[in-house]
Parts: sequence; C-alpha cells; structure tokens
Amino acid sequence: MQQDTTLTISPRRGFWLLLLFAAVTFFALTGVRELRSGDETRVAGISAEMQVYDDLLVPRLNGKPFLEYPPLHYWCTTLAFDVLGRTDAAAKVPAAAAAAASALVVFFFALKLGYPVWAALLSGVMLATSAQFFDNGRKAMVDIGLAFFILLSVYAIYAMCRSGSTRKKAAWCGVAAAALCGGVLTKGMLGLLMPGMIGGGWLLLDDLRKKHISYGNWLWLAAAGVIGTAGASIWYIELYRSAGYEMFHTAFFVNNLGRFTGSQGDHTEAWYYYFIKLPSLFWPWLPLLPFAIWHEIKVWHRTGEPGRAIALVFLLLPFTVLCIASSKRIVYLEMLYAPSAMLCGRLLYELPPKASRWLDTLAARLPKSLRRLETGALVKVAVAVALVMAMIDAGRGLVQNRSESLRTMFEDCAILEQAGKTIVLCDAPERTRGAAVFYLGHRVKEQLSPLPPQGDDEYRIFRNKKLHDHEYADYHHLIAPGTTLK
Repeated sequence: MQQDTTLTISPRRGFWLLLLFAAVTFFALTGVRELRSGDETRVAGISAEMQVYDDLLVPRLNGKPFLEYPPLHYWCTTLAFDVLGRTDAAAKVPAAAAAAASALVVFFFALKLGYPVWAALLSGVMLATSAQFFDNGRKAMVDIGLAFFILLSVYAIYAMCRSGSTRKKAAWCGVAAAALCGGVLTKGMLGLLMPGMIGGGWLLLDDLRKKHISYGNWLWLAAAGVIGTAGASIWYIELYRSAGYEMFHTAFFVNNLGRFTGSQGDHTEAWYYYFIKLPSLFWPWLPLLPFAIWHEIKVWHRTGEPGRAIALVFLLLPFTVLCIASSKRIVYLEMLYAPSAMLCGRLLYELPPKASRWLDTLAARLPKSLRRLETGALVKVAVAVALVMAMIDAGRGLVQNRSESLRTMFEDCAILEQAGKTIVLCDAPERTRGAAVFYLGHRVKEQLSPLPPQGDDEYRIFRNKKLHDHEYADYHHLIAPGTTLK
C-alpha cells in the first residue's frame, strides 16, 4: 500500500482508538482467571507482604529476603492493592498497564519513523495481539514491565539522537534516563545494558554508514546512561546501608551476572532454544516477520536511512545476545515483539505493487466506514475484537483455575485458622510461600519436612508431583494432624 491509500486517520484518533483497544485487551475480565501457582503467586505474595508489613525496601517471600528482582514492580502492585484491594485482578494491574503502554509507545515510535497513522496503529495492534505478549500482559508477572522500559528507552534514545535542538535532546535524554532507571529497578542491570547496547549498536552502524563519528549523540547516550544509573543506584545504596553487604551482593552481582553467565545453573538451554520457541510466541504475525526483516535490510542498504536500521538492531542484536547467553527463558523474548511489530507494520505499508493492488481490491469490498477508517466503525470493531480476546482468555482461565489456582486451599486454611488451628508450610516452593501470604494476609510458619507433626493443632501443606491423588491444585496437599503419609 502506498501513501495515497484511502485508509486515512488522524494521529489523535489513532491514539485514542489504540488506547481503547489496549485497555480492553489487557484489563477486561482479568479477575475471572485467578492467579496461577507459579510466578504470579510469588509476585503477588511479595507485594502483599510489602503492604501488610510496610517494608518497601527489601522484597521478602514469607519473611525471607527475595532479591532476584529489584522492587519497582512490587511497589506498583502494592499501590494497586492499596487502591483496589488485595485481589487477583489488582495483582495484574501493573503488567496490564505496562502492556497497554507498550502498544502506545510502538504507535508513537512508528510515527517518529515516518509511518502513516494507520500503519503505526496496526503496529500497536500487532504487538497487543501477539500470543505471548497478550498472555503475559494479563498476568501478575515482572517481565512485561521490563519490556516496556526497554522499548521506551530505545524510543527515547532514537528521538534524542534525531532531534535537532539541544532543548529537545535534553528532554528526550530525561525520558531515556527515567526509562533506564525504571528498567534497572524492574529487573536489574539488564534494563540498562540492553537499551544501551541497542542504542550504541544503532549509532555505531549509522556512523559507519556515514563514515563520521557523531560525538554529540554518543555523549547524550552516555549522559542518559549515567543519569539513569544514578537514579537506580539509590535503592542499591539504601539496601547496602540498611541490610548489609551480603544482600547487596546478592541483588547486584549474583542476580545480574549469574543469570546470563550460567553461574546460577538454572534455565540453561542450547543456543538454538529461542528458534524453537519463537514460532508459537509471536503468532499470528510470525509469517510476516522474515519478509519484513529482509525488506527492511534491502531498503536500508539502498537508502542508508537511520530510521531503517533502528528496528533491525532492536530485534537482531538482543536476539543474538540472548542466544549466546547461557540462561534462557521464553519471557526474555518479550522485549523483541515491539520491533517485530514495527517491522511487520512497515512491510504492510510498503508492500510490492502487486500485493498492494490485491489488498486495495480487497479493501474496496469493505464497508465505506471501514475503508475510510471512520471513528464509529473502528471503535465498534476494536472493542468487539478486544472483548472476544479477553473472553477467550477468561474462559480458558475458568478451566485452568481448577488445576492452577491455590485460592481454594488457602480459603480452607483461613477457616482452620479461625478455628484456632496453625498452618505450616513444609518444604514449600516459592509459589506456595507467595500464595500463603497473598491469600492469608500474613506470614506462615515453615519447616523442612512434612513429617513428623509438631502438634495436634497443626495442619501441614506440601507439594508433591509424585502423589497424583492430590486434593488441591498443582499437586498441593493439606494434611491434618495425625495423618500418616505413605
């Protein structure tokens, strides 16, 4: 499709339409599916513990420090609990807000790169509807927040380097620094290093193309990094001052370096792991992606436009680094869906003439209100599509509640506590410890083994995947006093 297409819409209408679509997509019916036993109950439990015990400095999991991630996401979830109550839906608000905001940033980023409004709008929709991004945007998980901050950082770095005046550069530098700080406080130094690598790689590529070093842009990039690091270091310094070197070492060194060097020994996979996983994660848009990458490379090689390289570097450089890294998890790919969506949006904007004519013929058969992208028709379509997606996810959640939610077990525990009984977690995994605090509203006693019983009033919780006759979800068991386990 070319720029003279009949598909026309103003930037303002495009923004409000995407905002409505993203809000419905990520917020509607999120309370239907209860928190899954896993990362969600851990995140919700740490946040609930911050709220109940009024300790915002050190993330704790049933009383024990949990420093795998810095506290920003937990702070946001705690705020949601304060405003909305400690509910399943409230626990998902920070991730949903980050996912919706990411779609809007993609929209503005695409406009900055010269996309027509409809193509920028389509890029945001592609991001919101890609399989993993949609799924994790409706969960209580930390990773979607990191993806948002990395996206915002790269957008701000690009805008900063392309701005012509010092005043605009300074403003964008501030946005980049704030986003870098947010990324570090969400998931450690990855939130600084990944955008810095992307911005630096793009600047280097552009400088090599022009055979000229843009010293000013490199200095602005360094300034954003220094300011963002300084902001994030406040928490690390306070952690060191209040909790001591051991906690600081765990938070800063172990959980920043060990995660990707393999020294932690968890989630270690072969280098081709992401090639196997990606096809199911960017669906339904993945078939477009190889053609979009090839198209962007060809045009950039021919024209040398800086805007042609940024999405390519944003996608290909982190993907290469993630493949090289020892530790691998599919959630690390979330940062790559934004550039993938922008590349696919550009491809549809710049289709070859034959394909463009075919789409024009198809568009001519649509109702006039849709061809002209009239607001009323678009709002109806957007809300309908978003609601259908939300309803499908909610329906799937109703089925998964039976096998994944621990609410029923801890509701039974709450009744037992009201009767004067004591609940004990036995050799409990992180998911169970987090769920205990989230559902019961207080820390729960722990012991290493489910046997022997410590008293006639103690009910013990343990998880054993080998015992298939489990009473509660996710292989959890609630054992009454005097019960002998086989």
